[in-house]
Amino acid sequence: MGSPLRAVCVPVSVSITVQADDQLRMWINGTQVGPNPFLNQNHSTTTYSIDPAVFNASGANFFAIQNTNDTDPNVGADWVISIRCASGAMSYITNEDADYWL
Repeated sequence: MGSPLRAVCVPVSVSITVQADDQLRMWINGTQVGPNPFLNQNHSTTTYSIDPAVFNASGANFFAIQNTNDTDPNVGADWVISIRCASGAMSYITNEDADYWL
């Protein structure tokens, strides 16, 4: 049996909503996105725009995350990437997704 068919999403607008203790840096396909770093020492949730051009709509996308703790005792990060596709559909990628396809 062949590989499953997957719908293709061509991203037209992308945002990330992040909460980190204390700092978070993110790279998508080798390109750093958002401010350097996302700084959320007060644990607030903040949303930033991401250039849709960093995504590979026809293949694999690779994410790298660096979460830095500046003060004890807590460390953690949560994020959700919201993607509006050219078709008008929405896709979401979160820190809990292990395998995701656009």
